[in-house]
Amino acid sequence: MRDLIIGTLRNRGAVELDAEEAAEQVIAECLLEGGESLLARFHGRCAMDAWLLRVAINRVTSIQRRKGTRRRLLAEHEAAAVEECSIDAALRETVRRALGTAIAGLPHQWRVMLWLRHGFGVSQERLGKSWRYSSSKVSRILSEARSAVKRETLAALARQEPGLVLGWEEICAACSDDELLTR
Repeated sequence: MRDLIIGTLRNRGAVELDAEEAAEQVIAECLLEGGESLLARFHGRCAMDAWLLRVAINRVTSIQRRKGTRRRLLAEHEAAAVEECSIDAALRETVRRALGTAIAGLPHQWRVMLWLRHGFGVSQERLGKSWRYSSSKVSRILSEARSAVKRETLAALARQEPGLVLGWEEICAACSDDELLTR
């Protein structure tokens, strides 16, 4: 289903990352329990796959709008904080690309767990119930996923910019709107 959603969104003009984000959000929200689940809003008036595609199309539209608003707000914020930032714009983009590649390289299940935990605030206990794991196993998976993101991001930066020495704190500062990094 994930590939169908991504393919449909790509055919409608969405960029790959937005299509993947929308697909993962829709799938993740289907896994939530109770009244919070996206599936609780499905009333059977049409085929489920058509309904999920419509939800995904709406979601990618929201993502694109949010990015436009976020870009404007970030531009205003960055204009005010240019002197405070020790990392230039080109390096910031390199860091964000390395981070995005590191997250994309995670197993699908880890990305979904990270998204649910940090994007929606779903508790480790509820994640464990959804996957039939103990909360300690969920904790280990999340910890390993964050460590993998950190390790792969630093490795990618070392390959791209061999003379560059950045600490994880500086990477977090460069991507300060990425909540995943600060946890």
